[in-house]
Amino acid sequence: MMRRGIKIRFEITVFAIQSLGGGTAIVGWSLGFAAVIMTYVTIDELIPVAHEYCTTNYKHIVSSGLIGMVFVQMLSLILPV
Repeated sequence: MMRRGIKIRFEITVFAIQSLGGGTAIVGWSLGFAAVIMTYVTIDELIPVAHEYCTTNYKHIVSSGLIGMVFVQMLSLILPV
């Protein structure tokens, strides 16, 4: 359980950050950092494991599917809704 003084300082700090508009920026940067970590894990570990389990005839399908997903995501950001 937090002491009363520490809790009040924490609440004042959070209020100050949110009042300055930093609350949304911190959340945005945190989510961006998490996205980078997930992308790294996918590229570093999941793709090589997928290639190990694929037969030689189907390795290009795994890579093509991933490239296609990236392409579609880029198009969704570029094109207006």
